[in-house]
Amino acid sequence: PGRLQKVKWKNIPLLLDGAHNPHAASQLAKERLRWSNQEQGIIWIFGIQAHKKGPEIINALLQENDVGLIVSVPEKESWKASDVYKVYPEFSTRLYQKNSVVEVLENLRFSHKDHLPQNIVITGSLILIGKVLREITSDS
Repeated sequence: PGRLQKVKWKNIPLLLDGAHNPHAASQLAKERLRWSNQEQGIIWIFGIQAHKKGPEIINALLQENDVGLIVSVPEKESWKASDVYKVYPEFSTRLYQKNSVVEVLENLRFSHKDHLPQNIVITGSLILIGKVLREITSDS
C-alpha cells in the first residue's frame, strides 16, 4: 500500500493517489485489484497537466465498468476529455469533462444519496491532490 490516502468529504469516502505518470498509474491499476467491489466499477476523477502523458495514465486505469471524469489542474494547462478521445476514441463513452472536483462530488452526493459508489479515486496530479486536501479540511 503505497501513496493511497483515504479521506472523506461530506461523508463521501475518497481515495487520493498522486499517480502522475504511466508507471505510477500501472502500479495503481495493480493495487486496485485488491480493493473490495472494484470489479463493479470505479469512479476516477482525473486531473492531469498537459505536459504529462495523460492518455497513457487514463488508459492504464480506466477499465470497462469504470467512469472517468476529467477536471483541470488548478492554474495549469491540463488534458481535456476531447484531447484524450483523439488518442483513445473508445473512451468517449466513459470519460467526461467536468469543471471541478467539488462539482463532481456534489453531483455524486445528489445523484447517489441512497447508495454512494464504493470506490471514488482522485488522481493524476499532486497539485490537484493538494488542493483537494486543503478543500476537504476546510469544508468537512
